[in-house]
Amino acid sequence: MRGNSAEQPGKQSIEVNSREIPEVSAHSIAGYFIVGIPIVLLLSIIGYKQYRILARRRRIEKLERLWHIDIDEKTY
Repeated sequence: MRGNSAEQPGKQSIEVNSREIPEVSAHSIAGYFIVGIPIVLLLSIIGYKQYRILARRRRIEKLERLWHIDIDEKTY
């Protein structure tokens, strides 16, 4: 049973890398893009819609102020 290495205490050397640098695989980067791009796109669309709503409200308020000024000036 000398050929069986499982029973003998191991003289195996395990290489330990003293400077472990975490590797970022291409799959995780691609995954971030796959998840991130739709989120950014969705937030951009929502933000643009909110901007347009705010711009429309400001235009309406401005027109209402102008109409009230015209009405006040034309009344005698």
